[in-house]
Formats: sequence, C-alpha cells, structure tokens
Amino acid sequence: DPDNRLANETLAEIKFRDGRYSEACDILQKLVKLDPQAPRFHYLLGRVLMKLGRPAEAQREFQLSQSSQNAPPAARPMVSH
Repeated sequence: DPDNRLANETLAEIKFRDGRYSEACDILQKLVKLDPQAPRFHYLLGRVLMKLGRPAEAQREFQLSQSSQNAPPAARPMVSH
C-alpha cells in the first residue's frame, strides 16, 4: 500500500542507512504531505536533507519537528546549532 505510513517510514530509514538519500527524501516528502503534523517525518526528512547538503531546508524540517510536543528528543540538539 503506497499510503502505508509505517511501511514507507521503514523504507525511508532503510534507504537512509544504505546511503540512498535522494530516494529516502522522496519517500519522506510524501509522508510529510500525508501527515504534516507528524514530527518524526519532519525530523527524518531533516536528517536526509543534511546528508544531501541542503542545510537550510533541513533546519526548517527540524524546526517543524520541534513544533510538536511529540518531537523526537534527538532533533533538539540539531535545532540549537
């Protein structure tokens, strides 16, 4: 199911670990569109964007991940730098 958020998140994480950042980015951008209030998707997208050399976009995603009380704790140090 292409709209299965958990399956797509897992796939994006696998692609990230494999260094396939562009593919992970495509998946995560879709997830952010499906669920823009999910801080984890913004955080993961921020990590991918950093790897792609797009720090300004990554910072925006980290900030969006912080806008929720459910933000991943690992995102907090990235936002403060």
